[in-house]
Amino acid sequence: MAETKIPKRDFARGRRPTKSEPKEWGTVATKRKKTVGVGFKNPSKRGRFRKGQSGNPAGRPKGISNAATVFARVFGKLMDINERGRQKKISKLEVLFTTVLNDAIKGDPRARQQAIQLARSLENPSEVSSAPNWDFTEDDTQVIAHVVERILRSTRMAAP
Repeated sequence: MAETKIPKRDFARGRRPTKSEPKEWGTVATKRKKTVGVGFKNPSKRGRFRKGQSGNPAGRPKGISNAATVFARVFGKLMDINERGRQKKISKLEVLFTTVLNDAIKGDPRARQQAIQLARSLENPSEVSSAPNWDFTEDDTQVIAHVVERILRSTRMAAP
């Protein structure tokens, strides 16, 4: 088999061999790749993960706190206060309620409004919640009834 030489300028430009060219042309690239050893998608032996070792050994930390959890934790912490000359430990939430009520009693209008809102929310939590108010017209209720009927009909047909 006669070996044909390919001009260097074609190889330097990254030209790919055509089907009519000899297969030896492609072996140059594979020989070169084997000699390189380290590069893109081929890390050095030292940089590779050991067998059985995870790429992220610490992983995602468990129990990452959201805002509500942090809020509850901060308000649950105890504080030292002096009440009638005695040391007491009470939660920060209790301290907040006490100060709002004390300021409201002293005559602060903003604290009074906050105390009233707080008392109402604790009496009837369902009224204060942000549940949506569904005011449907007669047309809306007819459409909803029609959709429910279609769903029930389709599930009856699908069931054997």
